[in-house]
Amino acid sequence: MLFAVLASAAVVATGCTGHSASSVAGKVSVARRVVESATAKGGKSCWLTSRALGKSRSKPLTPPVGSTQERCDREPQWSPDGSQVAFVREQAAEFGVMVVNADGTHLHRVAAIKARVVGGIIWSPSGTALLFQVDRRPYSGTNALYRVGVDGSGLRPLAVQPDKLGFLDGYDWSPDGMRVVFARSVGEPRYPAYTGPARLQTISPAGSRVKTLLVAESVDWAAWSPDGQELALQRNCFNWICQLGILNPATGAVKALTHFAGHSNTYGIDQLTSLWRPGKQATIIYGRDRTLYEVSPATGATRVAARVPCPRKTCDATVITLAGISSDGRYAVFDAYDYSTISNSDTESAADRYYRVDLNTGGLKSLPAYHGDVFLP
Repeated sequence: MLFAVLASAAVVATGCTGHSASSVAGKVSVARRVVESATAKGGKSCWLTSRALGKSRSKPLTPPVGSTQERCDREPQWSPDGSQVAFVREQAAEFGVMVVNADGTHLHRVAAIKARVVGGIIWSPSGTALLFQVDRRPYSGTNALYRVGVDGSGLRPLAVQPDKLGFLDGYDWSPDGMRVVFARSVGEPRYPAYTGPARLQTISPAGSRVKTLLVAESVDWAAWSPDGQELALQRNCFNWICQLGILNPATGAVKALTHFAGHSNTYGIDQLTSLWRPGKQATIIYGRDRTLYEVSPATGATRVAARVPCPRKTCDATVITLAGISSDGRYAVFDAYDYSTISNSDTESAADRYYRVDLNTGGLKSLPAYHGDVFLP
């Protein structure tokens, strides 16, 4: 899964309508698709659309709504097999965690939550359960991590952070679905990712067997390796210089994979959005400035996987955000956004580019813009 470089931003979305989730009629597998939100004129309402990756033409996945209807479907996430989409719906001051088949059938609600923010949905590896964040506080940050079955069963908080004392974030399911890893930080609530101390912990999907793996100045996220034997993590982001590391969950030993002497060119963000690349020896792909790197957790060896071209006269502050990687490890999809737009006259579209990269050759293919989740089988 994608590792967030910062604690998740507040996400607005909510819930409505529901049938029983027992029926799976109409579920279809999809290949290289994008699901994203479409917004009605006026910006108050939105629904989901789906299209083939690399194509511009899309079709509605959830029913479109008019500008006078205040309902918004956001934060869509493909299921592991691409047959379903989970998302958050905001309507009538309530949030709903929703699931719909990839062909638009069997739209149903699996959880209804009254809170300030609900978001950050991720699927279990088996595609039978979801994790999501709930924030009921008047400040930024998330104070609870919830789990629910895609049939609406077993809704429960897995971990709760006391009010105004930090956040729970950076979470991921283990490949066997038996553990959830998450970061628990304590500090000033409006800037939780950069105040410590932080604890990296695991918990069972039933909410038991809590284990602390690491205590550090800050831990922003962690993600399991494809075989479940290691965790990639980002830590120690004080002074904006973050470190990518690998942790052995059995021993708690951490090995640093990056050793940056200074800041990235992007002021205020040390960009380390990263993905595991599956293979005989799994590696990690990460982006920094306008370069994609591949690093081996086993040896620490690092190579340049691809360089992003500058579409303008000057690109002095580019952030790469990885959206997905194919199951065979051959291709990745990413967004390269140049923050120097702020000081230049170029348009947003000229500074925000989308690519598919061949990780074997470094070859890039431009893609139409996407603003949702990408499924790469």
